[in-house]
Amino acid sequence: MRQIPLPLDNDEKHNDLIITACNQHIYDRITAIEKADRVQLLILGDDKSGKNLFGRYFEQYCDGIYIKDADQLHDNKLFFAWNKAHEEGRSLMMSAAHEPSRWGIALPDLKSRIASMELLQIGPPDDELIIELIMQKLSLADVAISPKALSYCQKRLERDYPFLDHFILQCITIAKEQNRAIKLDDVKSLLIANGQHNLL
Repeated sequence: MRQIPLPLDNDEKHNDLIITACNQHIYDRITAIEKADRVQLLILGDDKSGKNLFGRYFEQYCDGIYIKDADQLHDNKLFFAWNKAHEEGRSLMMSAAHEPSRWGIALPDLKSRIASMELLQIGPPDDELIIELIMQKLSLADVAISPKALSYCQKRLERDYPFLDHFILQCITIAKEQNRAIKLDDVKSLLIANGQHNLL
């Protein structure tokens, strides 16, 4: 596991990019880019999966151009970003939740350019990332969690980034309302409330 500090002015609620087995290949690809390289990368991942943190790291490491949520942008804006990167001789990274075939791109030239981008996909959170994200976000909220509760989460939490983020926010709410650390019973109750009944 590796943590990479990022600038404070990003749009995430934390500033450390956590690298584990599920996203190591993306970190490796970015750090393999040489100064003279001109690459076009498309990173796919769910909401809260760290796409924007990787984009920020790409900007820093490669002096590249990063376009987030490309699948939600108008064709003209994407075409402008592509041309800007080409004219300035810089690498380009876009992020999206879905593959380009689902974007509804109308411009043929843009469609061919997007289709030529190197595709990278963030995998579901693994056990290590789940623990690190829980600890990171609870620490930022000044919330503690018992070792038993943390271990229980690692074994039973759904491998889904939005669910994980929602679950952590629920833990923070409980801790703040009751002014105490998160206990095993809290975790069990939250999982049941969220529809995860197979807790054995």
